[in-house]
Amino acid sequence: GVRAEEDAADSDVLVVTDATMNKVLDANADSGVLLEFYAPWCGHCKKLAPTYEKVATELKGQVVVAKVDATQNSASAQRFGVKGYPT
Repeated sequence: GVRAEEDAADSDVLVVTDATMNKVLDANADSGVLLEFYAPWCGHCKKLAPTYEKVATELKGQVVVAKVDATQNSASAQRFGVKGYPT
């Protein structure tokens, strides 16, 4: 809903999809990307979210901190051998 969209707009965590994965990795090849694969229903992922947001803010301008919904972007999850969440 609207709440999720507002949260995303205020977030320093970049949302990556199958369609944008290569572009994001290529554009940040020198600095690297901290990439979390998650599932919306994952309890551990939900617990990690506030800490991950803090890390993204602290590392802003140094390292891209990103996340991928592995349930919606299965090609990326398979490419990186994701077996569980969060990864």
